[in-house]
Amino acid sequence: MVETRRAAYRPSIGRGGGAHVFIRTLSRYIGRQFVTWFLLLLGILLSIILLLDVVELLRRAGTKRTSPSGWSCAWPC
Repeated sequence: MVETRRAAYRPSIGRGGGAHVFIRTLSRYIGRQFVTWFLLLLGILLSIILLLDVVELLRRAGTKRTSPSGWSCAWPC
Protein backbone atom coordinates (compact mmCIF):
# COMPACT_ATOMS: atom_id res chain seq x y z
CA MET A 1 0.00 0.00 0.00
CA VAL A 2 1.38 3.36 -0.97
CA GLU A 3 0.88 6.05 1.61
CA THR A 4 0.82 9.60 0.39
CA ARG A 5 1.40 12.45 2.77
CA ARG A 6 0.34 15.97 2.16
CA ALA A 7 2.98 18.52 2.82
CA ALA A 8 2.18 20.93 5.60
CA TYR A 9 1.40 24.42 4.39
CA ARG A 10 4.38 26.63 5.08
CA PRO A 11 4.54 29.96 3.31
CA SER A 12 7.96 30.77 1.97
CA ILE A 13 9.06 33.63 4.17
CA GLY A 14 12.25 34.28 2.26
CA ARG A 15 10.48 35.07 -1.03
CA GLY A 16 7.60 37.13 0.39
CA GLY A 17 4.94 34.41 -0.02
CA GLY A 18 3.83 34.74 3.59
CA ALA A 19 3.21 38.45 3.23
CA HIS A 20 1.08 37.84 0.13
CA VAL A 21 -1.11 35.32 1.97
CA PHE A 22 -1.43 37.68 4.95
CA ILE A 23 -2.43 40.63 2.76
CA ARG A 24 -5.00 38.54 0.86
CA THR A 25 -6.49 37.24 4.11
CA LEU A 26 -6.59 40.72 5.63
CA SER A 27 -8.22 42.15 2.50
CA ARG A 28 -10.93 39.49 2.55
CA TYR A 29 -11.57 40.13 6.25
CA ILE A 30 -11.85 43.90 5.79
CA GLY A 31 -14.03 43.44 2.70
CA ARG A 32 -16.36 41.06 4.52
CA GLN A 33 -16.63 43.45 7.47
CA PHE A 34 -17.39 46.38 5.16
CA VAL A 35 -20.11 44.53 3.25
CA THR A 36 -21.66 43.20 6.47
CA TRP A 37 -21.86 46.62 8.14
CA PHE A 38 -22.99 48.33 4.92
CA LEU A 39 -25.89 45.90 4.48
CA LEU A 40 -26.78 46.12 8.17
CA LEU A 41 -26.91 49.93 8.14
CA LEU A 42 -28.80 49.94 4.83
CA GLY A 43 -31.41 47.61 6.34
CA ILE A 44 -31.74 49.79 9.43
CA LEU A 45 -32.17 52.97 7.37
CA LEU A 46 -34.72 51.34 5.07
CA SER A 47 -36.65 50.09 8.12
CA ILE A 48 -36.75 53.59 9.61
CA ILE A 49 -37.93 55.05 6.30
CA LEU A 50 -40.64 52.39 5.99
CA LEU A 51 -41.80 53.03 9.56
CA LEU A 52 -42.01 56.79 9.01
CA ASP A 53 -43.84 56.30 5.70
CA VAL A 54 -46.42 53.98 7.28
CA VAL A 55 -46.99 56.42 10.16
CA GLU A 56 -47.46 59.28 7.68
CA LEU A 57 -49.94 57.26 5.60
CA LEU A 58 -51.88 56.31 8.73
CA ARG A 59 -51.95 59.96 9.81
CA ARG A 60 -53.29 61.03 6.42
CA ALA A 61 -55.86 58.22 6.34
CA GLY A 62 -57.00 59.14 9.85
CA THR A 63 -58.12 62.61 8.80
CA LYS A 64 -60.57 61.31 6.17
CA ARG A 65 -64.20 60.94 7.30
CA THR A 66 -65.29 58.49 4.61
CA SER A 67 -63.68 55.28 3.53
CA PRO A 68 -63.18 54.41 -0.15
CA SER A 69 -66.09 52.62 -1.79
CA GLY A 70 -66.10 48.89 -1.23
CA TRP A 71 -63.98 49.01 1.93
CA SER A 72 -65.44 48.08 5.26
CA CYS A 73 -64.42 49.79 8.48
CA ALA A 74 -63.12 47.60 11.25
CA TRP A 75 -63.79 50.36 13.79
CA PRO A 76 -66.91 52.51 13.97
CA CYS A 77 -66.55 55.20 11.32
